[in-house]
Amino acid sequence: MRWLKRLLGREKSHEQWLAENPGKSSDKYVEAEVDHDERDRIRASMEDDLAEKREQRGSE
Repeated sequence: MRWLKRLLGREKSHEQWLAENPGKSSDKYVEAEVDHDERDRIRASMEDDLAEKREQRGSE
């Protein structure tokens, strides 16, 4: 029923509501901080694990 009200213009869209209520935001996602050293360490560990698995698979 809400879609019908929106279609007929009887209910405000979210964009209209945001325009009428300055200071409000539709951003629900907050970007996480990245520790580059930790990311690189994890990546290296995962690549080593994959190389080991490939080696095991190749020798079977």
